[in-house]
Amino acid sequence: MRKMYSVLSFSFVVFSAVLCIDFLLTGLFVGFPKNEFGWIVVWIFTAVIAIFLLVLLCMYGTPSAAVLFIIFLLIFTIRVVRKNNDFARIYENLPETNEFFGYAVSYPLRLHSSSNNTQNDGGFYFMMKVTKVRSAAVFVPVKPFILQIDCRNAAENTVLCWGTYRVTGRIKPDKSVYFMSKNSVGRINAKKIIPVNKFAHPMLKVGAVRAELLNRLENKLSPQSFAFVAALFFGNRSYIEPEMMENWRRSGLAHLLAVSGFHVGVLAVAVRCFLRRFFSRTVSSICTSVVLIIFGLFLNTSVSSLRAILMCFMLMMHNEAGINCGRQHIMSCVGIILLFANPYIIYDYGFILSFSAVAGILLFADKIIPMKKSAAPVFRSFASAAAVCIAAFCSTALFQCSLFGQLPLFSAVTSIFVCLLFSCVFVFLLVCILLIISLPNADFFCISTDWVSRTFLEIIKLTEKIPPLKIGNVPLYMGFLLFIAAFFCLYIALPMYSVVKRKIAFGKLKKSS
Repeated sequence: MRKMYSVLSFSFVVFSAVLCIDFLLTGLFVGFPKNEFGWIVVWIFTAVIAIFLLVLLCMYGTPSAAVLFIIFLLIFTIRVVRKNNDFARIYENLPETNEFFGYAVSYPLRLHSSSNNTQNDGGFYFMMKVTKVRSAAVFVPVKPFILQIDCRNAAENTVLCWGTYRVTGRIKPDKSVYFMSKNSVGRINAKKIIPVNKFAHPMLKVGAVRAELLNRLENKLSPQSFAFVAALFFGNRSYIEPEMMENWRRSGLAHLLAVSGFHVGVLAVAVRCFLRRFFSRTVSSICTSVVLIIFGLFLNTSVSSLRAILMCFMLMMHNEAGINCGRQHIMSCVGIILLFANPYIIYDYGFILSFSAVAGILLFADKIIPMKKSAAPVFRSFASAAAVCIAAFCSTALFQCSLFGQLPLFSAVTSIFVCLLFSCVFVFLLVCILLIISLPNADFFCISTDWVSRTFLEIIKLTEKIPPLKIGNVPLYMGFLLFIAAFFCLYIALPMYSVVKRKIAFGKLKKSS
């Protein structure tokens, strides 16, 4: 069982136990989604694994680790209970109709029209942090919370960038908004939006710059190229047409549009390799961290982008400090940070898909295709890429079935080649976008950006020709059960079976002698 300890770290144990407590306390408060029995089974399996890891930690670790483990769990339990009470108090006291004062925290996203709901045509939505609420004739300061502002068919409000606003509308009780965003408590169908310039916030300058950059790129690039660039470098997928978005989903490559570890990793490696030619390793790491922070400020906040930036930042800090940590340590630390910030984030699809893919790569990639040091470097690189793609695909397969109703099997093969091509496209477009923004006359780079974007999108359309399997009615909890079962088999059942088998063989040998 000591071999099992190689995959174990204190942060991994805490992360597993925190997930267990989170499932239990938030599930009891909000009600288990869709199928109560399935989520209870997930919680039981998670609890069993967390207890088993704790036992291993106590056996092969130190007594102080067990004490810290209990302290962490108590702090997190208090955090979740206070979050539940805080949410209930704010949510119950909000009026249905009122006027709110606050500032935008996300760039407006367009609402695409659909055959089922034509009211969405021409509208948009954005997230606003409310700081004051009108009471009688004055605005009363309140504990800041976030509302999602929906504007449907509001032509006079379509030119909306980044700033401070007064919004009048009716609050729609929607707990899902709170689960998907930190401190959100509802959604407003806005009747009136009034820009206000009296209130300033440091992030407003970043938002204003981001809005100006997006407007400049929109004027210089074709609509298709601009939609692609806005998704890659600003995390804004609202400009992508629904038909093209469906092509991405059918090809199984929609994860390339969500800013995640792949984008941040390519950016960090490109910047660090460039800086290493001129500066020392420490200076290069510090400058790369600054670039990642600036990149994160210009993104529409998402769980996948936060996870990726935090993981990359912590990895560079560990390397500079000379700390050798396990593969799961950094992922677990980032997961604990995000769960402490918002315990309800476990219901966010971005959290589920992002962490399941990363955990699958770290835990199962080596098991799928074992690497041999004697193999040729080219074969090792290709085998490593294949193992990563297959592990990520298998870890998120049932989640894709539950969320999208389809399973693109062919994407497990195409991702190996498309992701390599995408990394080159990402770096090339990044250089072109920087030159377009900084140079007054950059027609050549605009043409190059349009051609590269159009060519890559044509490749995506080719991969979409092989239709995915239509699989419906898959509960979301089945993805958790499959992942936990795979972890149990590979890291608990098989090591225990090997120990029992060796003991039986040793007993037979002892009797025969």
